[in-house]
Amino acid sequence: MYPLPTDPKDVLRSRASPDAEWASVLETESDPDQAAVAYVESLREGGPRSSLEHDVPRLYQRWYDRHIGFQDGYDFDPDDVAAGRYAGAYGVVHEFEDGVDWDANPTRNTDEYAYTVEWQEGLNRHFQWVPLADAYAETGDPTYAEAWERELRGWIRDCPRPNDSGNTVERASKWRTITTGIRASWTWPYAFETFRQSEHVSDEALWLFVCAMREHGIHLLEHPTGWNFKTMEANGLAHAGSMFPELSGARAFLSTAVDRAIAEFERQFYPDGFQAELAPSYAAVCVTNLYSVLRNAEFHIERFGSPPGGVGYAAAGAETIEIPDRTWDRLQTVAEAYGRIATPEGCPPALHDSWTFPVGAMIAECTGDDEPVWKGERSELLPWGGYAVFRNSDRYALFDAGPHGTAHQHDDALQVLAHAEGEWFCIDPGQPKYDDSAVSSHVQSSAGHNVVLADGAHHRPAEVVRRTEEPFPIAFENANELTVAVAKRRFETLTEPSVAFDHERLVLQGIGRGWLVVDRLEPVDDRPVEWEWLWHTPVDDLAPDDEGALAAYEGGPSMRIDVAGSMPLEMDAIAGRLDPEIRGWRPRTDEPETEPVPTLRVRSTGTESAVRAATLLEPTPGADEFDARLGGLSVDDDAWFLSIETAEGAETVALAEDGGELSMLERRPVGADRARRIEFEGHSR
Repeated sequence: MYPLPTDPKDVLRSRASPDAEWASVLETESDPDQAAVAYVESLREGGPRSSLEHDVPRLYQRWYDRHIGFQDGYDFDPDDVAAGRYAGAYGVVHEFEDGVDWDANPTRNTDEYAYTVEWQEGLNRHFQWVPLADAYAETGDPTYAEAWERELRGWIRDCPRPNDSGNTVERASKWRTITTGIRASWTWPYAFETFRQSEHVSDEALWLFVCAMREHGIHLLEHPTGWNFKTMEANGLAHAGSMFPELSGARAFLSTAVDRAIAEFERQFYPDGFQAELAPSYAAVCVTNLYSVLRNAEFHIERFGSPPGGVGYAAAGAETIEIPDRTWDRLQTVAEAYGRIATPEGCPPALHDSWTFPVGAMIAECTGDDEPVWKGERSELLPWGGYAVFRNSDRYALFDAGPHGTAHQHDDALQVLAHAEGEWFCIDPGQPKYDDSAVSSHVQSSAGHNVVLADGAHHRPAEVVRRTEEPFPIAFENANELTVAVAKRRFETLTEPSVAFDHERLVLQGIGRGWLVVDRLEPVDDRPVEWEWLWHTPVDDLAPDDEGALAAYEGGPSMRIDVAGSMPLEMDAIAGRLDPEIRGWRPRTDEPETEPVPTLRVRSTGTESAVRAATLLEPTPGADEFDARLGGLSVDDDAWFLSIETAEGAETVALAEDGGELSMLERRPVGADRARRIEFEGHSR
C-alpha cells in the first residue's frame, strides 16, 4: 500500500500555473503547506473544474432519464446516508454504528441474501455522494456537507492506493480499476463541484481530495484493462488530469486518457457500431464514458488554455490534444447503431446483461440529428452484431444470430424477440443480479431465452466466438413483400456427456401481422432427443391450448402463438419454477428482485431425432382478431408445407431443403396469380 502523498512539492507542479499565488508560494516559501492553503483558496474562488453537463451523472439524467446505480437497486436517501444507513446494491440495507467500514458487505457469510460483491463495490464507488451533494445544494444544511467530509476523510484514511491493480479474483479491492474510474469521473467530481465552495467543508478536506485524485490518476495510468472497464478507467484518468492540471502527472493523465478513448472507439466497436460485448446497456456505459472524456478534454483546453506569453500547461502540451474527425464519426455510427435495433418506442431490447433504455437523446447529442432512426418500415440486417431487425408499422421483431460477445454475454444464440402494439410479447430477460443465486445463473443460460433446448439441458455454441473478425453467416432477403432471415448453428449441451445438435432457424415477416419462425433440429449423432421450445412472454395471462397459446395483456393487445411440428407436441405454461428445473424468471431494473415471467413451453412428446417445427407469432390489438393462423405442417422428403389460414382463405408456405439445409421459401397468397419466392444460402456456421 502507498501512503497518501500530501506534500505540495510532491503533489503540485508550479510550472503549470507560474503566475498563480500558490505557485509563487511553493517556489519561495520555506513552509510548503502554505502553498496548499493558497491552492485550495484558488479552488474555492475559481470557476468549475469539471464540465458537469458532460459528466456521467448528468448524462445519465439527460440521455436515459435515470440516476447512476439505478440498474442495481441503489436507493440512497441523503438523510439515511448522513446517519450511516445504506440501501446498497439490490436494496440490501446496512447500518454503520461507528463510521463506515469500507470492507463491509452484508451479503457475505449469511443465509439471508445471495452473496454479491456489488454491495461493497457500490459502497466504494460512492454513489451516495451524489444525493448528499444534491441535498446540500438544495438546502444548505451542514449535515450533508459534514457527512461528505466525514466519509471522504474516512475513506482516504482506510483505503490507501495498493501496489497492484486491485482487480483480484474476489473483486473485493476498493481500488478495482472500474471502481476507481467510476469514483474519479462520476461521483467525486460531482461532489467536489458542490462542496468546494461550502463553508461547512474544511480546507484540509479539499486538499486531501486533490491529493487523492492524483492517486486515482496514477493508479489508472499504471493499470489499464479492456472493454467497458477501460472506458470508465479512461474517464477517471481524464478527470484526474483535466480537473487539476496543476498536479504532478496531470499532463500524462489527460493526454493518455484521450489517446485511450480514441483508440477504444476503434478497438471495442465493430464497423457497424456495436460494442463487442453485445450488451446494449454496456455499450451505453462505454459511449457515455468515452463521450465524457472527449467533452471534458475540450472543456479543459477552453478553461485552462495557454496564458499570455505561451507559458503554462497548455504550452507544455495540452494544445496538442486533438480529437480526429474520425473519432466523432465513429461516435455517430455507434450511437445510431443502437437506434437501428430499437423498438418503435426508441429503446433497444435488453440483450445479454442489459436493461432497456431510451436512445433518442443520446443519438441526438452525439449526431446532431434528432430524427428517429428506428421509425418507419425499414427491416435490415446488422451483420457484425448479428441482428436481423424486422419492422412492420408499430410491430418489431429481432433475430439474434451473432457472436457470443466478449463479456456480459448470455447463451441466447438464435433467439427471437417480439414487440407489438407498444408491448413486449417475447422478451430477453436482460441483466440478472450479479450474485451467486441459481436464478441469476438461469437468466444468463440458454433456458432463460426464446430458444430450443435438447433434453432440457442448457447449451452453448460448439464454437464460442467472443469477438469475430468477420460477420457471422446470416442469410437475409427482403423481396416480394417478404422479409426473411436464416441462420444455422451447432450447439453442445453443458452436460456430461454432451449432446451436439444443429439448429437452423428461419424468421419470416410478410404473413399476417407478425412473424413465422421455422426450426430444423438434428442431433449430430442421430440420437433420440426430446426437444423443448421456450417463449418468455411478460403478459398478464398466458393460456395454452392444443394448438399453442394466447398471450394477452388485460384490456390491451394480445399475441397468438400457434405451433405445428413434424411430431406430436404438447404445450404448458410455466412461471417462477425452481424444481425440478428452473424455468420462467426475469430480473427487474426498477426493483432489486427477480420475478416470474409467464413462459410457453412446447415439448416433443416423442423422442424423434431430426425434427421440423413452425411457430406463428401473430399480434393483434384485441383478443381474437387475428389476420393469420397456423394450420399444420407436413414434410415430404426435402420439402415442407405449412398451411396458413388468413381472412382471405387458406394458403400454403413451402420450404425446400438442399444438402440438409433450408434453401428456398415460397408463398402463394390467396388470389395471387403467381408465387412469391425467396432463395437463400451461406447461413451456416
